[in-house]
Amino acid sequence: MKRWQISLSQFGTRSSLFKHLLVLIGFKSCKVSAAKTITADELAAITDCIDYLGLDPETEADRLGYLVPLDRLDIWFNDQNLFEREGLDDEQFDSITDQQRLAFARRVLHNLGDWLDADLHPGLLALAVTDGKTEIVIGYAITGYSFSGIEVRCIGYGRDHTSLCKNLEGDYLIIDDSFFVGSLVDAAVASISDELILTSWGRG
Repeated sequence: MKRWQISLSQFGTRSSLFKHLLVLIGFKSCKVSAAKTITADELAAITDCIDYLGLDPETEADRLGYLVPLDRLDIWFNDQNLFEREGLDDEQFDSITDQQRLAFARRVLHNLGDWLDADLHPGLLALAVTDGKTEIVIGYAITGYSFSGIEVRCIGYGRDHTSLCKNLEGDYLIIDDSFFVGSLVDAAVASISDELILTSWGRG
């Protein structure tokens, strides 16, 4: 994992929001108080701090995988997709069972290369910075293609890659490299619960 050395003095008058974040995850050298949470606007402002340092997440961060927003899983997991791709008869549409839904969803998860779209499913980037005592990992979502335009936005933070991903689990399904490695994909797919699939399923 790449680590970028920083000093809070580098931020000058821009340091207050970044200090806020550093305190939340325990930077020992940062002696200021802060609330327990930060807002989306504050996270966006932290991106400005990183830009100020001249660090480009698109080229200098670690790529951890893909992000699928939980509230958009129904783009993949829905009765219409199942009906069309499984070649069901019209009269079978209204009698689709949860077992069919689960089986179809796991086939989708086994073949994600056919479903992922960089305009809809951001890549997850992790930029690690340290003051020499404590490390912070800032998460970014990168969306789009070079020919259509790329957007990079700050979406979370953690002490390391694992805690960053844990903090994002409430909003995203994280698709890491294990979904694309033959010997690992079965375990990766099995880690997605039936409850998550059925809760996210679009039945319209």
